[in-house]
Amino acid sequence: MITIEQIQELDRKVQAEVEQIGALKRENASLKEKLDQYQRRIGELEVMIDRFKQDQVQIEEGIIRALEQLDRLEDSLEETPQEIDTGSDAMEELPVKDNGKDHGENELDIF
Repeated sequence: MITIEQIQELDRKVQAEVEQIGALKRENASLKEKLDQYQRRIGELEVMIDRFKQDQVQIEEGIIRALEQLDRLEDSLEETPQEIDTGSDAMEELPVKDNGKDHGENELDIF
């Protein structure tokens, strides 16, 4: 035969299990909420990473363009000494205005 003590013990065990199930449900809900937050944050970070990658590509392209311009400038400077030698003769032929005195056809109006 079942005694009252056995029924009370069973009731205590069932009550403890119900409380445990309630606590596990609350923990599960909390963990699901955290998971949702983490997934949103991961999405935000992925967007940031994509932006950084795009910015990195633009930065690299800008650096490459700048280096190409410097190379062209360096190449033109290497060619310039020959042009300066021939260009100095041309400078001697330019008309000059001396202290406001006219030199006829050799006058150069700068201002």
